[in-house]
Amino acid sequence: MKKTALVTGAEGFVGSHLVKFLQTKGWSVIGSYLHGSVSFPELPNLRFTPCDLGNGQRITQILARYEPTHIFHLGAQSLPTVSWADPVTTFQSNVMGSLYLFEAARHMKRRPVIVSACSSAEYGNVPASAIPVTEEQHLRPLHPYGISKVCLDLLAREYFLDYNIPAVIIRLFNGHPVFEGDTNHFAHRLTALGKRQLAAESSFWEQSVQALSKILTAREQPA
Repeated sequence: MKKTALVTGAEGFVGSHLVKFLQTKGWSVIGSYLHGSVSFPELPNLRFTPCDLGNGQRITQILARYEPTHIFHLGAQSLPTVSWADPVTTFQSNVMGSLYLFEAARHMKRRPVIVSACSSAEYGNVPASAIPVTEEQHLRPLHPYGISKVCLDLLAREYFLDYNIPAVIIRLFNGHPVFEGDTNHFAHRLTALGKRQLAAESSFWEQSVQALSKILTAREQPA
C-alpha cells in the first residue's frame, strides 16, 4: 500500500525538511500550514494546504480528502516566551488542535499512524545526575508550552489505549535553524559562527528527519 503522509506545521523548522525527505522516499505528502505567505517547493507527489489546527472541521475535511496512512503532527505554537504572554492561544493550538486531530483520525475507516512531536520542555529542570535523560524522568514543565506538550503526550497515549490508534510519541530536544531574514537572536548567534556552523545546522535537520523515519520504521517491524 502506498504511504501517504500528512505533515502538520509544514512551514516549520522540522516540517519543512520532513516533507521533502518523505517525498524523496516515494511517499505522497500533504503539508498543512497556518500562514499563507510561506513559499513552498513544487515537487511531484508533494502538495500543501492551509489549515488552522484550531478549526476541527477543517482538519476533518483534510483527513477525509487525502486519507493519510501516517500523520506527522508537528504543528504547534512552539515558543515558551509566547506561551507565557498568551497561554490561551498556546493551549488552543497545541492542546485543542491536537484533540481535533485525534478525534478526526478516530472516525476514519482506516486509522493512520500518528507521530506526535512532543518536547524536552516536558521535563523542566533536570538535575545533572539524571543526564542523559531517560523516558522514566519525571515530567515537570516550567511554562505553558511545556505543559501543553505534556497534554499532547497524554492525549496520544489515551487514544492508543482507548481507540487503538497507532501512536508514536517523540520528545524533541532543542534546535534552531538559520533562515534568511530571521531576527531571532539564536539565529544571529549561529550566523556569526560562519558557514561551518550553517553546514552543521543543515546536517542537524537532515539527521532529525532521518531519525523520525527510523523511529517509524522500527515501530512497523514485527516484534
